[in-house]
Amino acid sequence: MLNSLKSRTAVVGGLAVLAMAVPSVAFADHNTTSTGNPVPHRPAASGDSETKHTATITRKGDYVTVEVRVRGAAPGLVHAQHIHGEGRNRCPKISRDLNGDGLIATKEGSPDYGPVVVALTTSGDTSAASTLAVDRFPVANSNGRYTYTRTFKIGRDIPKSIAKEIDHFHIVV
Repeated sequence: MLNSLKSRTAVVGGLAVLAMAVPSVAFADHNTTSTGNPVPHRPAASGDSETKHTATITRKGDYVTVEVRVRGAAPGLVHAQHIHGEGRNRCPKISRDLNGDGLIATKEGSPDYGPVVVALTTSGDTSAASTLAVDRFPVANSNGRYTYTRTFKIGRDIPKSIAKEIDHFHIVV
């Protein structure tokens, strides 16, 4: 597990990827907030992106609520976001930039944060099958901001095994 409440932002294809390790919220009602910081990348490769985020995960009974607030995202574009896991549970380093473009692509970073286990869609299916459901992910406003909030029923929208071990997973935008 990454240090509790530490987050990272990685740049993927010119867009920000926000990877956050989340502390465990498995056995009691719990609320935690984390703020992301940039991972190493070539600033010119990302258009000098200054994307920032705050993520909050709240567990209350049989429900988990995820809120992600993003600023500095590409305006007017869809921003896919997921809970990833089963990797090494850390943020990728610039050495993951295998093609030398100065950015860390999702495929390059996934050995560190793992595959999609929950799609943080705005509605409908939340399984890994919705990884690319671009019609159901948030869109940044003209100022590059968005807030995403969704409550997941444990056992239906988010697997019990993930809710139980949430500290072994990451939010990636």
